[in-house]
Amino acid sequence: MDDKLKGFYEVALSRRSVRKYETKPVPIPVLERIIEAGLWAPSALNTQPWFLHVLTGKKRDEFAVICRVIWDKLKPVIEKRYGPEGVKLRESFYHNLGDAPAAIVIYADNDDSDDGWTLVSCAMAAENIMLAATAEGLGSLYMAAQLTIREQIDAFFDEDRKLVGCVLLGYSADEPKAWPRREVRVDWGDSWNTDKSHDTH
Repeated sequence: MDDKLKGFYEVALSRRSVRKYETKPVPIPVLERIIEAGLWAPSALNTQPWFLHVLTGKKRDEFAVICRVIWDKLKPVIEKRYGPEGVKLRESFYHNLGDAPAAIVIYADNDDSDDGWTLVSCAMAAENIMLAATAEGLGSLYMAAQLTIREQIDAFFDEDRKLVGCVLLGYSADEPKAWPRREVRVDWGDSWNTDKSHDTH
């Protein structure tokens, strides 16, 4: 495996969901490269339906204040799924978005169809953004929790497009553990024979 290929897999497998950040800002040239990576994501029918609001400084702080009310809606769900420790881990995060200095809020163009293509395309843009952030030495977190207060978020941006989610970015102040992958999530069909060795080149 050559260095370029190895580097890609290192980035893909080392990405983590970071909930605690250093407060130092992300340099604008770094943000620009990350955004550019997002804009080069694949999209259904090449519609490129995403619209990105990049927030830093005062605008980011105003956004964080609005997002605080999300916790009241999510706490029962978090407690049921992760228990008291999960609540403890996440409660302070929602007070100020983990101190992440940058946020990218993703909207999708309105589409009268119900096929979901625009949402999937925007999700791929978010993945590109997070992988680029990892390659830049940053932490990131994808949030869909803003959907629980969609009307407030739309009003904040004066938006009439479809809210998809938010990516937080910054230098990680934490080392999140890698959660194990769920088992038996792939059916190889006839393409894989576990009784034989395989060419890995």
